[in-house]
Amino acid sequence: DLPLELRRELDPLRLAAVQRFEVLDTDPEKEFQDIVSLVKSIFNVPRAAINILDSERQWTKAGAGDGPNIAVRTDTFCHYTIMSDAPLVVTDASIDNRFAQNPYVLGAPELRAYLGVPLTSADGYNIGSLCIYDTCRRDFSDTEVDVLSNFARVVMSQLELRLTSRMDPLTGLLTWRAFSDLLERHRSLRNPAAATLILLDIDHFKSVNDRYGHL
Repeated sequence: DLPLELRRELDPLRLAAVQRFEVLDTDPEKEFQDIVSLVKSIFNVPRAAINILDSERQWTKAGAGDGPNIAVRTDTFCHYTIMSDAPLVVTDASIDNRFAQNPYVLGAPELRAYLGVPLTSADGYNIGSLCIYDTCRRDFSDTEVDVLSNFARVVMSQLELRLTSRMDPLTGLLTWRAFSDLLERHRSLRNPAAATLILLDIDHFKSVNDRYGHL
């Protein structure tokens, strides 16, 4: 694992990866909600969540069970999870120096046990975590860690697949559906920034394709 200070220095690159997936502040999606609901049931915990972390906050893409959907990043357990490539296991947060004074440990929901696995992009950046919480002390077995890690890989596969489906493989540009979604999100902003749409049409482009090929 990289030292903590180096992780912090690299955070702008991590944030670029977060933005690339365009998942922050998006509507709930069934495939992610199904995953956390299944995880919550398998582990029999009060809360399971897919959390994405930007520079200042933790935002929940999908959550099952009671818990905040937005939190200050430095107050969250997942803030520590993304600083490492290994799962974070907390057996009893009340006696853990990192979390004993945490507001979610001292106050509602009085968290005690936590297991989180970083969500790592194909280029190696931790954009968030898949995690479970419990309100009582709990030991997590190696098997349980492996199971949650497998689910985290499923989450990232879904995110990577969605990213791939938004980009035309030939040109590297947004697909029509992704472009339409982008325009719709722009229109929904309360104070949208100015935008310009430029259309280019190249004459006799078919002859260029016929002579040189599509690539």
